[in-house]
Amino acid sequence: MAAILYCLGKEGSPIHFTIPDSLRATNPTRVWGGIFAADKQTTPPNLVFQYCTFEYSGALTTNNSYSAHTFKSTVGKAVPAINVMDQNSNLIIQNCKFSLTTSDATYLQGGNMIISNNVFESCGDETGGEGINLKSGIIADCGFNMFYGQCNSSFKLSGSTDGRTPGKFTVYNNTIVNGGNRKVPADFGAMYTELLCNVNIFNNLMVNCRSGILNSLATPAASTSVVSNNFYYANTQAQVDGFQESFAVGTKSKIFSGETNPVRGTVAGTNDPKFVSYDLTTSVTKATMDAANNFHLQAGSPALTAGAAPSSVAAKLNFPNGITVNGVIYKAPAPAAYCGRNGIN
Repeated sequence: MAAILYCLGKEGSPIHFTIPDSLRATNPTRVWGGIFAADKQTTPPNLVFQYCTFEYSGALTTNNSYSAHTFKSTVGKAVPAINVMDQNSNLIIQNCKFSLTTSDATYLQGGNMIISNNVFESCGDETGGEGINLKSGIIADCGFNMFYGQCNSSFKLSGSTDGRTPGKFTVYNNTIVNGGNRKVPADFGAMYTELLCNVNIFNNLMVNCRSGILNSLATPAASTSVVSNNFYYANTQAQVDGFQESFAVGTKSKIFSGETNPVRGTVAGTNDPKFVSYDLTTSVTKATMDAANNFHLQAGSPALTAGAAPSSVAAKLNFPNGITVNGVIYKAPAPAAYCGRNGIN
């Protein structure tokens, strides 16, 4: 048995995974259970999602759910919009939008992946929920994604203690706004790295997030990972403090130490990224974007020149030649010299 799924929408005409209009008026949650590709299939899964919209996922597993004892060991767990388990799978997610997912938008547990040019908006509820949650057995390039109002981390990058191949992730040129502010009690923020994964994190723009890049990597993963040239802004002093290497959550997680060339400042309101149209005093718990918001950068933005050289980032891509699925080569976008997803409008 093999999972083969190609969802190929078009710009301006996406494929919708959603609910009937008649249900929307009730502000529903946890309506459907997401897309699930199980582990250890005869032929490894191949999945491609281009120009797709995912909404209102996050239904809870029951004893009758196929994924109940594979995705999580117990029932009653909220299912992500996309869950892929097989370590030999191929997964492409490009130009898609995830919104109003009560659990994680993506909870991925194995395979080769390119996740780029997507929008993640209002993912998770007050108990948690990530935009991109990557586990062991994964090699992934994730670039030029937009995250707004994630309940927990926009990226959770995890390794392995279960015998699988440690995760290997390159995360670059993403924009993250209002990350980690809705969870009660709050514990993460823009990104979180843990266990034995190896990470390369470059040229990301993090604005009004509860904290920066929290880290609990084990040795030797921490020493072989590279975090460089990321740009931080916050409108409150508490959030600025959450970017500093002195910040910690309990005794386990603290800000990634040794980041090179960060732009983060120590005083609220410094290093304005100068978005084309966004009020930086907007409530940090706001979870949905307004139509007028424009997260491109104005001329003169300090974020335009804060990134690492594109060639340096490109050298860290896991799939410089792309991933071939069904005879088509899918490539991650080339890194940019600015920080964030968008340059000048």
